[in-house]
Amino acid sequence: MTLESVDETKTPQDPDLHVLLSGQYVRIWEARNIEEFKQTFLDCVECHYRAYATGGILHRGISEDSLMIHRSFSNLDVEGPTREDGKSTRPISGPAQEGSIIPPCIGRLNDFDMAAKVNNQGQFLVTSASHRTGTLPFMALDLLKPGKRVLHVYRHDLESFFYILVWAAVHYDLKHGKRKSCSPKVLQSWLNESTCFLSKHRFMSDSLAENDSIQQHIPDDAKRQIWDEWVVPLHILFKGAFVHRSTQADKHLPVDHETLDGLITFETFMRAVRVKPRGLDGLK
Repeated sequence: MTLESVDETKTPQDPDLHVLLSGQYVRIWEARNIEEFKQTFLDCVECHYRAYATGGILHRGISEDSLMIHRSFSNLDVEGPTREDGKSTRPISGPAQEGSIIPPCIGRLNDFDMAAKVNNQGQFLVTSASHRTGTLPFMALDLLKPGKRVLHVYRHDLESFFYILVWAAVHYDLKHGKRKSCSPKVLQSWLNESTCFLSKHRFMSDSLAENDSIQQHIPDDAKRQIWDEWVVPLHILFKGAFVHRSTQADKHLPVDHETLDGLITFETFMRAVRVKPRGLDGLK
């Protein structure tokens, strides 16, 4: 055995250091105004659909904490979805200091840790969770119903997005970018596992026009721009689908579990809020 001489003229190779940087995001209730909130919400709904339609990834944990806002000067040329009149929904955010530029926002969907890989039939291929997933106030009725567990499908996440809008209309102060720390009594039952299902079931069964127990807690601007424009038509969409399922069950007729016979899909959701999605041609 011999010892090799060391060439002291060579310096050891420095180790590589890799640093991953990402933009600082803010919570959706920290939106500067209702327009920025709505744009962030739409971005997240579209992101959720793209992940599902192109990657077979179902989030399964949609909540208010999943929706984030990213503001960056590199986003100045970003276009938003368009309304039915053809105008972009991307807002010019404000207010701003005189002479300053506030860049447009981009919604970021977060928290995919409980997501599942699904096939074309919506069946789970890979998932990190073996239990029911979700946050009580935003969980779909099917997943809260006592008894036999049902398969978590795409429309359940859409229902979670709907409940976020209800929650936001009541809890968010979008003039000051804040969230109320306490829920009104009418929504406190959504926070309790023993009462959440029945309370949401009543909410879905009632007519929003006749029930003002929630609306009395909504500021005028949110009442008009979130509740009237989005919550009411989406409530009609989901309520109609649930009524259809009950009617079919009474007739002993089958119902497609994944979409409730095509009534709850990404397309019907976006039509209800009267927004045309961006660049989704060719997706399922």
